This record gives sequence, structure tokens and C-alpha cells, in this order.
Amino acid sequence: MLERCPPREELADYAAGLVDSVDCESIDLHLETCVDCQSELSICSSNDDTLVSLLRQGVDEVEYGQEPQLRERLQVLERSSSQHFIKPSRPSELGPYRFLKRLGRGGMGDVYLAEHLRLEMPVAIKLLSHRLASDSRATARFDREMKAVGKLSHPNIVRATDAGEYNGTPFLAMEFIDGSDVGQICREHGRLRICDACEIVRQAAVGIQHAHDHGLIHRDLKPSNLMLCKDGVVKVLDLGLARLKEHTANELTDELQILGTADYMAPEQANSDHKSELDPRVDIYSLGCTLYTLLAGRAPFGDEDHSTPLQKIIAHQQESPTPIGEIRAGLPASLISVIERAMAKSRKDRCDSSADFANALNAFVSGSELAKLQQEAAVRHAVVDTCPDDSTTGLPADTMASSGIASEPESIRRSTASPNRVLLVALATLVIAVLASLTMTFQSKNGSLVVQIDGDNIAAIPKGERLVIEDIENEVIYYLSIVEDSVKQDFAPGTYQIRVENEASGLELSTQEFRIKRKEETIVHAVIAKPTPSRVSTIESSSSQDQCQMVWAISKDATFDVLIDGQLRLVTNKDEVPQDDFQIFCVNFGKPVELTTGDWDQLRQLKELNHLEFSDLELTDELVTEFNQFPMLSFLALRYDQKEPSGLEKLQQLPRLTTLNIGGQLVADSHVALLKPLTGIGRLTVSGRQVTDAGLVHLSEMRQLQFVSLIFTKVNGTGLEHLQSLPKLDSLHLPYTQVDDRGAEFFAGMSELQWLNLSFTSVGDRTVEQLSQLQKLENLELAQTKITSHSLTLLAKIASLRSLDLQETFISDRDVEQLAMFTQLTTLKVGSLLSAEAVHALQERLPNCQIVSSIPLAQS
Repeated sequence: MLERCPPREELADYAAGLVDSVDCESIDLHLETCVDCQSELSICSSNDDTLVSLLRQGVDEVEYGQEPQLRERLQVLERSSSQHFIKPSRPSELGPYRFLKRLGRGGMGDVYLAEHLRLEMPVAIKLLSHRLASDSRATARFDREMKAVGKLSHPNIVRATDAGEYNGTPFLAMEFIDGSDVGQICREHGRLRICDACEIVRQAAVGIQHAHDHGLIHRDLKPSNLMLCKDGVVKVLDLGLARLKEHTANELTDELQILGTADYMAPEQANSDHKSELDPRVDIYSLGCTLYTLLAGRAPFGDEDHSTPLQKIIAHQQESPTPIGEIRAGLPASLISVIERAMAKSRKDRCDSSADFANALNAFVSGSELAKLQQEAAVRHAVVDTCPDDSTTGLPADTMASSGIASEPESIRRSTASPNRVLLVALATLVIAVLASLTMTFQSKNGSLVVQIDGDNIAAIPKGERLVIEDIENEVIYYLSIVEDSVKQDFAPGTYQIRVENEASGLELSTQEFRIKRKEETIVHAVIAKPTPSRVSTIESSSSQDQCQMVWAISKDATFDVLIDGQLRLVTNKDEVPQDDFQIFCVNFGKPVELTTGDWDQLRQLKELNHLEFSDLELTDELVTEFNQFPMLSFLALRYDQKEPSGLEKLQQLPRLTTLNIGGQLVADSHVALLKPLTGIGRLTVSGRQVTDAGLVHLSEMRQLQFVSLIFTKVNGTGLEHLQSLPKLDSLHLPYTQVDDRGAEFFAGMSELQWLNLSFTSVGDRTVEQLSQLQKLENLELAQTKITSHSLTLLAKIASLRSLDLQETFISDRDVEQLAMFTQLTTLKVGSLLSAEAVHALQERLPNCQIVSSIPLAQS
């Protein structure tokens, strides 16, 4: 992280795309926490022809950045227009999404982990930053990113699942990715194996060819914009700079000054006379530079002779890099030729297409083990002791942090977790020795911090004990852990506060505030007394209170679903109550219970509770009043196995309710009729054992429904015609029902369906004939149905299909050729009639599809 605000000229370089990848990461992180530089950047970005003027004039160097006095004056200006910087509260829901936690902040906006209520899957949602909402350039770029990602659907490109507006703020929903930044892997691992490097770039080229086929040029390809997933799949990130062919040259020039990254920028990209003539071969050049970097361990012009972005830009135009064969011995001559062709100065000398480049790399990828490479990277990351929110596993594609080398500043963990190109602040460590005195010195470019601890009990300091140091001016918090060897820690000049994280450790500081001055040493004294033996919980006070409520509710036979570090965990007894930070997701009273007024008072202490489940609950006016006391309650599940449902009409009095599950042995069609007035329900599950097709007529009036599940009902399909009138229905789940081909004709009328679950029903080929007309269908589950190979030809024509479940159907080895036609799939589940040999053969035919078999694939 930068220890100072960058000079205005450096911000201008950043805005113009002249900053190399390493400096870009540091500036990105700095901008996320510095309002002053955000304001300065907006001024730099508004200047026309910034890149051209810098190419002509060069860049002046400034020794020091903005001083506190200047920042104070800029803060006055910032406060005068503070409405642009007010941070909005975390949304709880957005249409079909329930927000679970903030993952981080990218350069354009905040990113949240959310649950798609209909698809029951995690997604990453990116909201345009509040401070940029009124910036026409920012909204234009965000809109361009939405359009760019939305046009594409390919295993090697981050996939958009939805886009729209939330309270006037644009949002983009994307797949949730679990993996590592290739740039970070290269920095930590050094030079990659030839086969691994070539396979990474080959996959990226395949994905980029898909973008080119849809009229898109990425323009900012580099290692940090490639994500290596746990399964070895490479995904291309950050389409915020992607150029759409339908945009005019003037529009692009006026709206967007950032043209790429200096280390990987094609010669023609920096030439203003040719910006309007850019074609897909700029991406081939960048991929060539990326492959050079992965093999050489540094960028083509990453040597000392090209230390500034301007020098690199000019070098890409006029010089040849050090031959890759001189840096990396043992490279095949044919591979060197492929790289040199990709990096040709004249685009006419490069490969004609990214597909050609990918094909040229095929000869060098044998033996690649990308999944193993990612696993090794993950292990390196996991070595670091991080807080729950520090984990970047599963971050969305365009916000994946360079996880693991260190702990993040707390300000970033709270609200601005870094994008995939951000360098994390190093976690400084202190040395413990069995001494009466201990001195730690933290050297910095500016000044030094010395922490001197005295006392007879130094060795008794609990392992992992930390000092907390807060940069008051920049609102950044550092943790100095007393565990291992000390390391360098950069501090910006300014005022800091210091405290002991665990007050029970016995460590007492002589001061609570100090200053770091340039070229000076600052000393902080501390004394270690006898530490308090009791363990101090890391749970915040609110979590401690939640613990008490959980123990009480468990005594009432309740169970809990709790969210810990982004994962749901079931808690069924008091011994399982979590001891770390957690969030209660659901309280389930699985047995009939009568709660007193005092009990409801206890339950209301769970202020963020949004999901309640009850059995055999009689709904009364008083009970509905209690429900309305939960400000975030949006999900209610009711099961009736011993008592007839009573009072369901009172659910109308719960205006915040968006999801309703009602089921059990005693729920029938008459009870479904009582749900018609619930106009706020978007997600409905009816699993009543007495519900038939006749009851579906009542759902036809609930036109707001987007998700309907009729699992375990007696529905046979003849009443599905009533669901055709639901204009927003995109998910329909009918597993374990009596549905067969009698309802086949009605599926074709559900044109908005994206997810259809017909597993464990009696549907056959006749139904599939109707399903083949659903052009938006993405997920289809047909496990243990009666379909045959006749259905495969029809299903293969559904271009939108991404996931297909054919487990335990009649599909067998003889159908491998037909299954190989499903090139659009990312997931295919097959049954035991396909032998292990057939599955392996199919996997070779569908390399970009994850094939799941119900038999052990180790068998032959």
C-alpha cells in the first residue's frame, strides 16, 4: 500500500492507463480509502487527450505527495459536497437476491455476496459506488461493463447472471468464483512451468475469441485479469474497458481515458490516431505479453531500463524486448516463435485470431496441472493467520483479492475489500523471546516505529497477541502480531493511535497516540504484566448477545442456520454454538412450540433475523404483530403435520414477507387458495401432501411469482396450464411429484423459465419436445425420469442450457456421441449406465464441461 498520496502527475498517469501493473495495484488500494485522491482523480480524468499530452511532454517526478495541510483543505471541499460521498447502508434484498455480506469494493463499486432466492445459489453482486453514481463517465463505464459481460456466455469468461438498477444505482450480478489471481500466482511462484503457462494463456485465448466473436475487444488483458479456478479453469476478468463495436470512436475517446496497462499494451493502443481502428489483435498482443511474463517471471519491458510507464509505452512501440529464450533457457524454438508472432509490432504480422493463437499453444500444454497449481497457491495463502472476513476464497471474478500474503487493513475488511489487482497491506510481526526486555523496530521509507516491551512475563504473551495501530488521517488499521520474525512495515507520515487488541493479555502501553515523522524514530513503551488467564472471546458484543439467545432457543428445541465466513452451518445443540464471529441466518422451531410474551422478547434480540420456521403454528393477530417486530424478517416457513393450518389469511399483514414455504401432511388445495392475496411473495414453495392440480388455479392470480416449488405434492401436470399466466416465473421445481407427460404441452408456454427441476418424476420424451422451445432455459434437472436418447438431440439445441442432470435415466454408453453435442454445457451429470471409460471419453470431447458421474470414475 502507498505510504503517501501519489502526486497529481502520477494520478494522471493512472487515469491515462500509463501505470504498470504493480503500481496500479498500490494506487487502486490507496484510492479506496483516500477521498482526497478520489477528488483529484476525477479532475485528472476530466482532461481530454491526457495520454497524448503525456506522450509529448513526459512526466515530472514529485518527491513527496500531498501533505496533511493540503488534505485538510481538500476535506473542506469534500464536506461541501458530501452528498456524493455518503456511504449507503448495506441493502438487505434486491429483487430475487438476499444480501449476505459485503465482499469488497472494486474500482467501480461495492461487491456483495448474495443468495439467489430462486436458484438457491450464491452470486456476487456489484453495485456502482455511491460516490460515482452522479459521474456520467463512471456510469457509462459501468453500463459498458454490464453490456460487455452480458453479451458473453463462455466457460473462460466470468459470467453475468443479471443486471439492472437498485434504488437508481446500477448493479451487475455475476457468478461466484473460487480461485486465485494468475498475477498473484506468478509473483509468489515465479516462473511457471511451460505447460502450465501455455495452458493458462491458451484458455484465456479461447475465452477472448468468444468475446471477439461477439464484437468485443478486451483491451486490458494481463495476468491479474485472469483467474485460475479450483478446477483448473481460467476465467477472463474485468471487462470494464471492453470496447463494443457499436460505440463510435468519439464516444469511446470522450468517455474513457483508461486504455490499458503499460506492461501489456499493444503499440497501436497508445496511438491516438489509431484508437478508432483497434481490432481484436490488440488482445493477442496482450496475451503474448502475458505468456512472456508467466515464462520469464517479469513483463517484457519490466527491466531497469524501462522503469516508468512512459518508457514502457514507447518501448512497446519502438523496441524489442529481451528475447524470451535468453531469460528462460530450454524453451522450444517453436514456442518462442509463437510468442514473438503474438507480440509483433505490426498487427498484420500477428496471429489472425485468438483461436489461431490458442491452437498454436496446443502443442505445449501436455502435462499441465492447473488445478494443482491453484491448490498450491491456495495453500500458500492459507498459511497466513487471517480474520474471518479476510478470506477471499470465492470472491467474484472482478473483485478477487490477491489473497493470503498478508492481512488486510481493517478499513478494507469492513467495507472495501480489495479488487483482484490490489496489494494487501503486510501483516507485521513481532519477535517473542524469553527476555526481560523486547524491542521491535519497523523500518519505513519515511520514519521508524520502535515498540519496546519490558517485564518479566514476555514469554507469557499469548500466541497471536496483536497490537492495533490506526492511521487516523487515512482511516487504515494495521495489526502487528507478536508471533514470528519481524518484517518491514511501511507507515505514512501522520498521527496514529495504538492499543492492545486483547486487554486481558497484560500488555500495557505508555501512550495511546504517536506520530510518524519523516527520517525520525518514534518510540512507544509498553510493560507486560501478568496476563489474565481467562480466554477473551473475539465475538463482538452483538454476537455474544446472539449466543445467549441461541442457548435459550435451543432449550425450546430450536435449531439454527448460522453464517460463518460466508458458509452456512447447522447448530442443533448448545455445544455447537459458534465461538467466532457469526450471523444468524435462520431459526427453526422444528417441533410445535407455544412462545410466551417473554419468549418473543428474547427472540427479538436477534435484530438481523430474516428467516423463521415453525411447525403446526396457529396464526393469530397477536402472533402477526410479533412477526412484524422483526424489521428484517422476509422468509417464513410453516409446516403442518399434526394440526390443520389456521389463520393463513393473516399473512397479508406481513408486508415485508417475500418468501413463503408452506407444507406438511395436512396442507391441501383450500389452503393454497388463502395465499392469493399475498402480492409481495416472489418465492413460493408449496409442499403440502394433499395439494393437487386443482389447487394451482389459485397461483395463477399471483402474477408476481418468480419461483414456484411444488415438491412432494400430488400434482400430475394437468394443472400446470395455470402457471402459464405468471409472466415473471423463471424457476419451477416439481421433483417427487406425480408429473408425467400429461402436462407436457404447458411447459412451452412458460417462456421465461431459466431453471426447471423435473427429477424423480415420470416425464419422458414427449415433455422434452416441449422443453426444447424454452430459449432461456439454463438449468434442467431430469434425474430418474423416463427420457431416452431421442431427447438428447432436442436438448442439444437449447443454446442457453448450461447445466443438465441426466442421472439414472436410460442414457448409456451408446449415447456418448450425442452427449458430445452439448458443447454449451458447463455441468453435466450422468448415471450408472455410462461406464467410466465412456465418461472419460466424453470428458475429452467436452473439455470445458464438468462431468459428474454416479459411479466412481476410478473404476474401469
